[in-house]
Amino acid sequence: MANNCRPIIRAKLELSQPPSAPCFGTVSFVVGDVIKTPTFACGNLNERVLAYVLFLEFDGYSAVQLRNVPVAELEPLLDYSDFASHAQITSVLSDSANILKIAARIINPAQNGLTGRAYEGTSLQNEMPQFGSGKTIPRSLKANDGGETISVTAGASRITSYGQAVRLNVVGSWFHRMCTRLQQSRQSRFVSRFAKPVIFEREIQQLTSQLIVFDTVGIRTRLSEDGLTVVKRFRKTNARQYSFAKITDSMLDHQLHLLGNNQIVLDKKFELGVLSRGRKKLKVDLPSLKAYALTDGTKHNSLVSYINSKDLFSVYFDSTEYVQLGGSLFRDGGLIAEVEGVISALSPLATMGSADREKVDISRDRPHPTKATLSNFPSTSVFDIVERNYGGADYIFATI
Repeated sequence: MANNCRPIIRAKLELSQPPSAPCFGTVSFVVGDVIKTPTFACGNLNERVLAYVLFLEFDGYSAVQLRNVPVAELEPLLDYSDFASHAQITSVLSDSANILKIAARIINPAQNGLTGRAYEGTSLQNEMPQFGSGKTIPRSLKANDGGETISVTAGASRITSYGQAVRLNVVGSWFHRMCTRLQQSRQSRFVSRFAKPVIFEREIQQLTSQLIVFDTVGIRTRLSEDGLTVVKRFRKTNARQYSFAKITDSMLDHQLHLLGNNQIVLDKKFELGVLSRGRKKLKVDLPSLKAYALTDGTKHNSLVSYINSKDLFSVYFDSTEYVQLGGSLFRDGGLIAEVEGVISALSPLATMGSADREKVDISRDRPHPTKATLSNFPSTSVFDIVERNYGGADYIFATI
C-alpha cells in the first residue's frame, strides 16, 4: 500500500469448531487508510477510508479478503500461488444447494453473436432445461446452501458468503470448510450439466487450433473499468529510454477493428500473430500491438500482456466439443448425447430411398420445365416425397 500503515499482525488461528478435532492455520492482517474520491463529488471532494488486507493460510490453501485495496496491489503476493480452477471453485456448492442465480458464457464463435445469458429464480436446478446446456459455461452462481447464501465467481476464484459481520474465528472456520470442499472437488449434478473444464496439459496434446476470436467489446470495457489509457511507445535513435504518447480514439478503434475479424489458425499462426502454448493455457503474440502499452498514470504495461492476462480471446479446435474460453479449456461432454437425442426423435421413410434429387433438376428433366408449366415437384424428388407423406402437417421445417 502506497501509504504509512500499521505493522502486519501475524498469528496462529484455530480454524475448526467443536466437536471436531482442533485444526490450526495462520492469519495475517494489515490495516491502513486510503484517500478516495466519491463518485458523486465530481472530483471536488476526497475522503479518507479504512483499508485492510486479511490473509488466511491452511494446508497449501490461502484466501485473501480485501477492503478498499485493489487486487493489483497484491500481485507480488499472488505470484506465489495458483488460483483455484473453474472446476474446484464451483465444487463448493453441494448437491442440495438451491440455485438462485446463474450468469453463464455461451460457446459461440460469432464475434457479434450472443455471448452470455443470466437466469434468476427460486430453484433453477429444477427449472432450467438441460438440452443444450453443454454449450454454456457458468461464470458465477448464487445459491442457498444449507441455510447459507453463497456465491462463487469462477473466473476470479471468488467465494462470497452473505450475512452479518462476524468475528475472525468464525471467518477461519468458514475458510476451513471451503478448503475441505475444494480438496474434495465434487461437482454437483446441476453444475455437471454444463461444459466441463478439463486438464489443459493432458487434453491439448490431441487438439489442433483452428480459429481464434478476440473479445473486442470486452477489451474496451475492461480498459474503461480498470481506468487504463492506451499509449504508443517510441524511442529515438540511440536513446536508452522509451517515450509514450497517448493515442487517439480512432487509432484504438482501428486496432480493435483488425482484431474483430475471426482469425483462422494454420500451424499455430494466424493473420495478426501466433498462438503459443503456456503452462495452463494458450497465449497470443501480436506483433502489430507490441508498440502499444497501458498506463494508469504511474506505470506502463504491455497491451498484449493485458489481453493474455485477462483472457480476452477464445480458441476453437478441430474437435468441436473443445474450446478455450476465459483462460480455461472446456469440453462439451453432452454433445454426443444431444446428437443421439435428436436422432431418436426422427422416423425413417422407406420411400426416401427412391429420391434422386432435392427439387427439380433442369439438366436431367425432359422436356425442360418452365415456370409456366411447373405445377408440382417430380415424383422422385425429396420435396414431392415429403409433400405426399406430410401434406397434412401444420408445419414442415427444412434444415440444411
